Amino acid sequence: MVIYMSYMTKNYYNLTLSYFSDYINNDDELKFITKKICKEGTLDNYECKISPKVGHKKICLISANKICNNYGDVVSYQAVIRDVTKRTNMQQM
Repeated sequence: MVIYMSYMTKNYYNLTLSYFSDYINNDDELKFITKKICKEGTLDNYECKISPKVGHKKICLISANKICNNYGDVVSYQAVIRDVTKRTNMQQM
């Protein structure tokens, strides 16, 4: 499973928070992810457990970044969420 998101909006922090809150139930982890993306501009291969609306919890890697125009204004966010549950389970065996 790979989820790819790309959003363009003026309320970036709330959008990022609401998008990831659909998948991540841990409030501390959700706040960390959102702050990292919004303030630092990038999140690279962050491993976390997500709970999709249908199915079991999955272990995923999240990579995300914000995209700015020439003036430094944020114009959009992009993120990829990769399911690594099988790989992680195999490594633990």
